[in-house]
Amino acid sequence: MEKSIIDDSCILESLPTPVVALSRTGDLTVFNRAAADLFKVDQDNAVGQSAEAVIPAACAYILRKIARRSAEFCVVSRATLTHAGRDHAVLAAPHVRDGSVIGAVIVIGPSAPSAPARDLAPVRAVNGGGYWVPIFVPSSTTPSGTPFDSW
Repeated sequence: MEKSIIDDSCILESLPTPVVALSRTGDLTVFNRAAADLFKVDQDNAVGQSAEAVIPAACAYILRKIARRSAEFCVVSRATLTHAGRDHAVLAAPHVRDGSVIGAVIVIGPSAPSAPARDLAPVRAVNGGGYWVPIFVPSSTTPSGTPFDSW
């Protein structure tokens, strides 16, 4: 079977998910078409500019903050970005090249809906002796991916 060469930028452009990469100085190094669509900006002129010059200031602030944390501490970071009246889940990871952290790669996706506040409100016990406080468990696995049953 013949080995094919795949260009990384082709893969990023094919993704329906917005992907952005910021350098340590806050300049955009990657800005795929989905990100351009999300922020309604010209993709061709985005790379090389500061995040603030391309996207709304509040969004740029969140992206720079999460990118800085990921790059400085070499951790995966999460945040919520509100843009155009919608919440988006933001996940950032260190961008490593030749063994050095050069910035952060950020993936922006739809935010998972949280439980409605009324469902988490304390409920008075039937006997009047106190309150039940419900908890919200978003999935059947722990953050590490192990099922609750194996604890």
